[in-house]
Amino acid sequence: MENPTKANILLVDDQPTHLILIEKLIKDLKHNVIIANSGQEVLNYLRFHKQELAAIILDVNMPGMNGFQVAEKIKALPEHQETPIIFLTGTDFNDISKYKGYNLGAIDYLSKPVDIQILRYKISSLIEIFQHKKYLKQQAEELAITNVSLHNQVVKIQAIEQYLNQVNLNLEKLVEQRTAQLQKVNSELQQEIQQRRHIEEVLRMIALSFSRKSGKDFFCSLVEYLAKAEEVDYAFVVELTSNSHFLKPVAIYPEEALTANIIFDLKNGPCEEVLKNGFSVYENQVLIKFPNHKLVQNLQIESYAGITLFNSENQPLGILGIMSKQPLNKPELTTEILKIFAVRTELELQQQKTAKILQDSENLHRLILTNISDSVFITDDQGFFTFICPNTEQIFGYDYQEIKFMKNIKNLLGDIFDTQQELTQFEKIINLEKVIINKFGERRVLLINIQQVSIAQGTILYTCREITHRKKAEEILQDREEQFRQLAENIRDVFFIHDSHSYQLIYISPAFEKIWGIKQEKVYEDSLIWMNSIYPEDREKVINKVKQEQANQPTQLEYRIVKPNQEIRWIRVRSFPVFNNLGEVYRIVGIAEDITERKQADQLIYESEQRYRNLINNLHAGVIVHGSDSQILLCNSKAVELLGIERECLLEKTALDPVWHFLKEDGSLMSLKDYPVNQVIATKKSLTNYVVGVIRKNSKTLIWGLVNAFPELDIEGNLTQIVVTFFDITERQETELKLQKMNEELELKIEERTYHLHQANQQLRLEIFEREQAELALEENKAFLRNVIDNVPSMIFVKDADSRVILANNFLAKFYNKSIDQIEGQQHIEFVPDLADQKKFLQEDQQVFKSLETLLIPEQTITLPSGEVRYFQTSKTPLISIDGKVKYLLGVATDITERKNFEQQLEIALAQEKELHKLKIQFIDLISHEFRTPLTAILGSAEFVERHGEQLKAEKKEKHLRNILLAGRRLNELVDDVLSISRAESGKLEFNPTPLDFVEFCQNLIEEIQFGFAKNHHIELLLKGFVPEKDCNICYLDEKCLRHILINLLSNATKYSAVDSLIQLSLDCQEQQIIFQISDQGIGIPLEDQSLLFEPFYRANNVHTIPGTGLGLKIVQTYVTLHKGKVEFISEEGEGTTFTVTLPRYKNLQSYG
Repeated sequence: MENPTKANILLVDDQPTHLILIEKLIKDLKHNVIIANSGQEVLNYLRFHKQELAAIILDVNMPGMNGFQVAEKIKALPEHQETPIIFLTGTDFNDISKYKGYNLGAIDYLSKPVDIQILRYKISSLIEIFQHKKYLKQQAEELAITNVSLHNQVVKIQAIEQYLNQVNLNLEKLVEQRTAQLQKVNSELQQEIQQRRHIEEVLRMIALSFSRKSGKDFFCSLVEYLAKAEEVDYAFVVELTSNSHFLKPVAIYPEEALTANIIFDLKNGPCEEVLKNGFSVYENQVLIKFPNHKLVQNLQIESYAGITLFNSENQPLGILGIMSKQPLNKPELTTEILKIFAVRTELELQQQKTAKILQDSENLHRLILTNISDSVFITDDQGFFTFICPNTEQIFGYDYQEIKFMKNIKNLLGDIFDTQQELTQFEKIINLEKVIINKFGERRVLLINIQQVSIAQGTILYTCREITHRKKAEEILQDREEQFRQLAENIRDVFFIHDSHSYQLIYISPAFEKIWGIKQEKVYEDSLIWMNSIYPEDREKVINKVKQEQANQPTQLEYRIVKPNQEIRWIRVRSFPVFNNLGEVYRIVGIAEDITERKQADQLIYESEQRYRNLINNLHAGVIVHGSDSQILLCNSKAVELLGIERECLLEKTALDPVWHFLKEDGSLMSLKDYPVNQVIATKKSLTNYVVGVIRKNSKTLIWGLVNAFPELDIEGNLTQIVVTFFDITERQETELKLQKMNEELELKIEERTYHLHQANQQLRLEIFEREQAELALEENKAFLRNVIDNVPSMIFVKDADSRVILANNFLAKFYNKSIDQIEGQQHIEFVPDLADQKKFLQEDQQVFKSLETLLIPEQTITLPSGEVRYFQTSKTPLISIDGKVKYLLGVATDITERKNFEQQLEIALAQEKELHKLKIQFIDLISHEFRTPLTAILGSAEFVERHGEQLKAEKKEKHLRNILLAGRRLNELVDDVLSISRAESGKLEFNPTPLDFVEFCQNLIEEIQFGFAKNHHIELLLKGFVPEKDCNICYLDEKCLRHILINLLSNATKYSAVDSLIQLSLDCQEQQIIFQISDQGIGIPLEDQSLLFEPFYRANNVHTIPGTGLGLKIVQTYVTLHKGKVEFISEEGEGTTFTVTLPRYKNLQSYG
């Protein structure tokens, strides 16, 4: 951690030896040093470390970013615009460099090697100035804080009342909003709870009241409970009859309605709509909607709701409905309840119909048996009839003679068993079911009993009974059981049944898997697996409730479970005992629902109430809530603190308690009827801004409070409670008393001051005379000074702290095309036209008044009214008065535009010279390197032939001569490239277009290079848009230029592509232009290099050691431009490059102009 009393010095140098030397010097001075090795490093440091710097020591000659560039970027940071800079340099520097450094904020230059004593002195001086400035800044900040504090004290008394009123108003709004929100939420929750409880009660009654009833008792109980649950006049169950116009009543509540001969006529009535739609609800106006329906009109029905009852085959059985002489209050709830009742009603109604069918069938069979109605046959061991009963036609459709003609039982019943074998083993076969087709093709189900007998007619007795109707009834019962299963499995809650003694699970609905996250199969395997999922803290409670179930009592329980994914859910379980025919509990049925959302809502309400209480307790105002009898119901901590009474004692009191000691605003004792709460109770109106004095019982101290009291009334206008808020305004009251006393003292001082003013008036008259004489002399001196400054060829001005011009000379007035009178007395924003100048001048003025030091601006621009920009060197000096204060500043601005223009021209010339020098060096290096390679090859091969020529074989000698020839051609190409660039720069490049068959030209060119530089690549020529009979391949082109273009592009394609890769040259002949396109699969061109690719000598970063001059593409661009064409390319690094050259297709020389 740096010592905060030390100054920070920033040292930037790329030479470690210099850094070590200067760092040691600064540390010897007991100050902090911050070291950076480059400009980028120091900029990164300053960007993330907001430290004050006493000085910056900056090396000028650094690689990458020089010292001037670093200084410019540092000065762009607002916190370092005033930080002094000392430049270090190891080279000579001229006046221009000095001026540039001073313009960037330098205060000195030092040459390397640095004189340690001089550097020590300069650093010590800068640190001393920095610390002095820091001290002045601190003093100014403390003075500003003091001024602000004094100002705050003056306005505090005025603002406190406004603040308290605003706080009180905001509190009232917040309380009203929160109360409304809570009332709304509470109303919605109460409504939802009421509906759910109602539905739960309906389900419970269905489970308890109707489970042991059947037949007419069931339907009578159902409609009675439905009517009472929905608070309607009538509830009914009716069934369809063979008469399509009327419905037969099954049960009606009240029962006396049956005596009124109620007829449920379908035509033009609500029951007809129910059968059409499956469900209908009319909340009101039934009399108006069905004016011609006799039942509706006789009973004066206002509202109606009904649901169609269906059997297992989705055929309508009847209607369950309610009617009332009043409108329905809750149609949505009525809909849900009717749907719940309909499920049980459908089941019971269908069971009764099935039971009736079974009963009829049983009576019929009994009658048949009584009258030998079963078909009875006796056969011998071979199945031949020995006896046939006469009533066979009823079952089989065959009469006695027809069956007798069949002779054998197998012809009637078919092969159903090995009679002899089974009868030998069991003697009888009973209840054998057999499906037959009778004479008329009808399907019949027979129950056959076969017994071995020994009678005269035969040895085997067959008794056949038709059970077709019973089988259909059993199928119907199975369908109803399936419907019940689907109902249980598709409700959102979990429905379960288990044995009351062993607790073995009999059935559980699929919703269990969704809520518990446990597969149904697992809970069937182990009925107590759900016990492991119960939250540990709730298990004992659940076990106790299970014992209650075993005690034959309905139970209701809420507990938590932990799902396999560790999610915690809240469950509500309601279970009911089911009794057998002996009145004993043998099963437990129940419903379990997920109530996590409701629990979360309850928690949110609780947290909201807690926040509301915390808000009241944390208010700076006291809050007390009284009941309608003035009893205190609630108070916050601030009320306890202000009144000096413990909370427990405070909650026992009323507004009529004589213990209170309240004072009026004038200090007199307040009567009981004037207490704020008593006034609100009496008037039922709000009381605001009521000043009350309270004598605290415990401390015997007096406080003053500003009281607001608000009544809360119910819907009928009765008072329910009073909310009282009060603020401690003791300080304000005491301040008002002090102000009154000060006012009296001030009046006495005014009288005394008036007397002294009268005495001083005589003295003032004498002083005025003497002053007039002095002013006369001053005016003469002022005229002389005015004449002097008006003839100075620089802008001279004096400003005050508001940037108002007190004095201006003639040069300044003429500069802005104004008179002196139009400028003096005006702020500079009123006559300076440029907004940037206005802002700049204001910042400079504020800096001078703040620092109390002369500001030297070596160079700045100022814009004339005409828009012309001039350069000025400006100095602004604070004018310190005798008392040490600065009220004005003196400014002098000298026009240095001509000098600046000369410097800029000189800098441009120097920059151009540097660029030319750089290009010259680059060119020499590149050409030297490129020339050296072929020259080395020529010299090497020539020397080898010279030394060993006689010993070399002809083919070896020919190889070396070919190398010399190829290297010579490469040298010639390099020279041609350089000359082409040179001629292009000087405008001497030749251009001679002639008629050219460019297709044949390209074919010959490919054959030529295929044996040259492209011998290791495959070059493919593609032709597009060529029509031979139109001579589209002939146009005017410069053959030499075209050769340069294609050779350079194809050479680059082979040079930067892998061996044996494919290179395509495609030609596209269009009406107005020819398009040459060269595509390779090479290394591609990096994106950052693509914009500079046509610059001379420029090569991409990924070429590495591949030879080249960087002139080829520049030459291509030059020759394409000569043809008035264009060259473009697309490339992706690592994928390849495609160059496209587009040339105009001119058919005569004059087209080139």
